[in-house]
Amino acid sequence: MVDRWIVFGGWGIEPAILRPLFNASTAFLDSTRIAESLIVNGTLVPDWKETMADRIKSQIPGKPYGIAGWSTGAIMAWTLADITQPAAAIYLSATPSFCRTPGFPHGQHPSLLRTMRRRLAREPAPVLDDFCEECGMSPKNCATFQNGLPISSLTAGLHFLEQATLFPLEKHGHKALFLHGSRDTIVPATAGRYFSNQVGGVFEEFDGPHAFFTDQYDAPRKRIEQFSMDCV
Repeated sequence: MVDRWIVFGGWGIEPAILRPLFNASTAFLDSTRIAESLIVNGTLVPDWKETMADRIKSQIPGKPYGIAGWSTGAIMAWTLADITQPAAAIYLSATPSFCRTPGFPHGQHPSLLRTMRRRLAREPAPVLDDFCEECGMSPKNCATFQNGLPISSLTAGLHFLEQATLFPLEKHGHKALFLHGSRDTIVPATAGRYFSNQVGGVFEEFDGPHAFFTDQYDAPRKRIEQFSMDCV
């Protein structure tokens, strides 16, 4: 059984939005803050994977433990899992590359992120509101869970999404569960299914958008609990 988790949140959203899915001993990390430390002058540092892992290793609980992440956080979760080899991992709304690349047509065009950065520089509030709406979050959740970070941090997070990639993919030794919203327009379910198939994970869809869990915490929570019980 895995009852201790490290969980990475998504871009621009407090990781506490994931709290109802995991137990009380979970450590929640803000992926936007982490991404900011990996970007220098708009460029992702070459050793970003090792740098990120070194920053977080001190927070890893005793074994057996699990690692999880949503969206941007799923990229970081996979990276940390690759280096630290947990007992299990859960990837929500996951993709190996936010942007499309040769051989991977399931990502977004980089121009989307560049447009968001330009809009953030002019007026950030509408960008965040539009993002929350695209996630399928209610206005209340948008107001509650926007992480209030400065524009520089949010911009760095978008640079991270444009440049970070997990290719080439290799299978890990841990059990991996991929959960995805079937109506996700930010990270299409085809990206999550591709990711899962390539690394030998278990892929499951829920009816919902990018933040599919916010309106139906019970079903994904029960699936995560079951998965946690089955892992050694």
